[in-house]
Amino acid sequence: MWKIIEQLCHQAGIHNEEEILYYLINFQAGFTMTLKHWVDTDCKISETEIAATIKNCVPHILMQNNQ
Repeated sequence: MWKIIEQLCHQAGIHNEEEILYYLINFQAGFTMTLKHWVDTDCKISETEIAATIKNCVPHILMQNNQ
């Protein structure tokens, strides 16, 4: 996952490794808790919906050059 976040950060003009690490930690925590909640609620929404939710949670600054 580091390589993906690192690449997105570089494309967004973020090159400081410490700053990139914060983006990675934030994304990992959100990703993990989102999936945990999805499983804890018996996967009530579809895989497509949960994937869209996770994608929408990626910080805007990282997505601005990838739309």
